[in-house]
Amino acid sequence: MERANKGGNETPSTPKAATGKRSKPPLRLKTVVALDRLHPDRRLPRFDPPENASDMRKLLAHLTIEVREGRINPQLAVRIAFIAGVFLRSSEIEELREVRAEMAELKRRFEEQEQAKKRARI
Repeated sequence: MERANKGGNETPSTPKAATGKRSKPPLRLKTVVALDRLHPDRRLPRFDPPENASDMRKLLAHLTIEVREGRINPQLAVRIAFIAGVFLRSSEIEELREVRAEMAELKRRFEEQEQAKKRARI
């Protein structure tokens, strides 16, 4: 059974530094969220919703800088990056659909021209 500390603020899992003082525990996600609420300037800058892959790449570039400078929690960055990946994949699919429709139209025109040439020969 664990004994209660006199000070009450030290837990058995908290490591002590070489000086005997308690070291600070790492920031947890709840702490980071609380800090973001208290300090709105710590939040990500506001962006317009990305309309294309280029906009999303710019957002991801800013996100990378925010993580490297310690302004955003890496776990949150992973979540945002996952959503960005889904967005980029859906953008690729939309572009492929557009290309496919253009190719179908070109094929139809080509076939019409070929049929017109055959009729002209007869």
